[in-house]
Amino acid sequence: MKPVRLTSKTGLAVVGSIFIAGTVFGWYLKSWRLRWLAAKREYFAKKTLKAHETLNDEIHSVNMGGNVLIYL
Repeated sequence: MKPVRLTSKTGLAVVGSIFIAGTVFGWYLKSWRLRWLAAKREYFAKKTLKAHETLNDEIHSVNMGGNVLIYL
């Protein structure tokens, strides 16, 4: 393979382009992960609320009364 010679302007353009592409990709990856974590948190919050309501319904059907507290 033949080596490629870069002039200082070309080298700066290549390095700058790689830096900008990496920054944009990193920003996109970070924002995607934050949206994914928010969706995951919402899913588990709904799941916990449903379990809490189910436990309360079971306790009230047995006539024990009171609330069940779930500490996370």
